[in-house]
Amino acid sequence: MLFTLAAIVLITSILVFFSQEFVRLFKKIMSITGVSLLLPLFIASLLIETYELWGVWILQNCHLALHLLIYKVTVLLPFETGALLLMRVIFLFLFASAPVWYFRLRYKKNIRLYPKKFSYCLGLTLWIIAAILLAVEI
Repeated sequence: MLFTLAAIVLITSILVFFSQEFVRLFKKIMSITGVSLLLPLFIASLLIETYELWGVWILQNCHLALHLLIYKVTVLLPFETGALLLMRVIFLFLFASAPVWYFRLRYKKNIRLYPKKFSYCLGLTLWIIAAILLAVEI
């Protein structure tokens, strides 16, 4: 425990002491043609490959929670024919449009969040993730 703490303090002190040299090295590496495209792809691929099991576990839990939520709300409906399909469509609509509504409301209150830059992309991404989680049986 004390060794770990001492190692963290030593490494961070070296990092702070030589930070200017690290920044120069990073700038030299990023100035090479193609590295600014390939290095983030390599790091993202490494992280995906390393933490694949955690990602699958998170997706399975989201899938389970999504289906449980939809089934609990479906039970409240007075009809049974087409209730599950209707709830899936309504949930996908709300899941995709909620970020857009939120950012538009914040924009109208003049909090300087611009709704068109990222809210539609966020809504589309959430819709795609929810549609995949609803469609795929795990």
